[in-house]
Amino acid sequence: MNEPYIVKISDSDAMMFGCEADERVREFVAKFDGWEYESEFERTSYLLGTDVFIEVASEERLNEGALRAQISNEKALDADGGAAYLLLSPRHIAAEELRGAFEGRAPQEFARIIEGLEAKYDCKDRILCYIVCYFTPKGKEGMRADFGVQI
Repeated sequence: MNEPYIVKISDSDAMMFGCEADERVREFVAKFDGWEYESEFERTSYLLGTDVFIEVASEERLNEGALRAQISNEKALDADGGAAYLLLSPRHIAAEELRGAFEGRAPQEFARIIEGLEAKYDCKDRILCYIVCYFTPKGKEGMRADFGVQI
């Protein structure tokens, strides 16, 4: 399995998937447990983009507290950056299934979709969904210039 991986779900959103069986995912969960903030979306929490981020067109790795994953340039979602949804599951879910489930859906619908996946994969209340930021090189430069953030 090539995990974690990303699927594009709209022009401005992406879904990143990670399975608990992956050591990098377990390290991520251990490192960031308790760092999440409530969001307006049921069963979806925020992780601050300055702490965790997805970088467009970078190497996929978990390193120095940042979860970075690749979105190829031709599939980049936005000129600067935006929201990505990080889905952590105890079971593997195929990219095609995630794309079919989440593509074109509003975040308000994610709780219902996640509950459906949990029922299918027999893992009630164990799929976690986080909102993180993604940045293109241009977006990263903007963050540095505007806020002095070193990402």
